[in-house]
Amino acid sequence: MNTNGSLDLTFNPSNGADAAVSTVSLQSDGKIIIGGYFTWYNETRCRHIARLHPDGGLDTGFNTGTGTDLVSGGVFSTIVQPDGKILIGGEFSFYNNTSRNRIAA
Repeated sequence: MNTNGSLDLTFNPSNGADAAVSTVSLQSDGKIIIGGYFTWYNETRCRHIARLHPDGGLDTGFNTGTGTDLVSGGVFSTIVQPDGKILIGGEFSFYNNTSRNRIAA
C-alpha cells in the first residue's frame, strides 16, 4: 500500500499465491520474500516460499529447488539477515530434500 493507505497500483501480483501468504520480508534490493501455505505463485510451482520483484511479479531466478515438504506445511516466518541470507521458520521437516526441522537458512 502507499503511505496514505491507498492501494499501490504499481504492485500487481496477477493471480498471486494459490493459498495463504503468512509472512513477507523485504530484501535490501527491494525484492520481496513471501512464505506461507501456497504451492503455486502465478502458475509457477514454488512450495511455500517465493521471491517477488518490487512490482509483484515472481522472480524466477530465485531457485528453492523442492522447497519445503508438502506433508508438513508452510513457512510462517521469514527474515533477511544483514548478510543477505534468508532465514525461514515454519511447519516443515525438510527444505530442498535436506532435513531441517522447522527452521532453515
